[in-house]
Amino acid sequence: MNGFLASLWAEILKIRKSAILWVTLGVSLFAVIMLGFMMFILKDPDFARKYGLIGTKAAILGGQADWPSYYTMLIQITGVLGLLVYGFIASWIFGREYSDHTIKDLLALPVSRSTIVLSKIAAMTLWCAVISSLIFPIWLLEGYLLVLPGWDPSVLGSWISGYALASPMLILLGVPVAFVASFGRGYLAPLGYVILTIALSQVFAILGHGEFVPWAIPLFALASANPGQAQLGAASYVIYTVTVAAGFLGTLAWWRYADQK
Repeated sequence: MNGFLASLWAEILKIRKSAILWVTLGVSLFAVIMLGFMMFILKDPDFARKYGLIGTKAAILGGQADWPSYYTMLIQITGVLGLLVYGFIASWIFGREYSDHTIKDLLALPVSRSTIVLSKIAAMTLWCAVISSLIFPIWLLEGYLLVLPGWDPSVLGSWISGYALASPMLILLGVPVAFVASFGRGYLAPLGYVILTIALSQVFAILGHGEFVPWAIPLFALASANPGQAQLGAASYVIYTVTVAAGFLGTLAWWRYADQK
């Protein structure tokens, strides 16, 4: 346990001293603030006409200025942002050891390779959880300040539950990214993988089969919080669990048995 805590603390120090921490926080906060800005545009037709292009984009994303549409926008932005930002974080935490040529120094420490992997995954989870915990309160505050119509207090609990379920699911999808970063020995392979998963999640969601694609399943979990929406079946959770477990076991095996040149 002491070895794990020491390794985790070392990972936290790396994150704290890196500019990437503030970049990911800034991008995430900017994205959620833009949701409120789009709602503001939809509420003010004159402003929307003045800035026609932005107003059109807002209309495509949200439809109209009310709480249900605002929640739909949250689903869309959370899905893409979660896969992109959380995937980037995972690729940085694992891929940087290869890109910075510190992998041999890291493995020479008196800590098991499995402990190093677990500490990195824990650091990744904490980093992503901080970002995730900021998005929903800011989204909620913006909607309150905009005085959006269609507020239903009875739905708020469902939205919170849906977000509380979808956020950890999105975060854990970073574990397969960690395997790709380790296998690819750097940043490029995992970033390509992240872009591919975003594309697949969007395409299969449009085709109506997103509940069977692991990278789209968290979006369906978030959407199911809306009244009348279909709930995810057992098959979706099995597919998701197998994907994350395969990424975790693959990462452990790679770090333990692969030749880390």
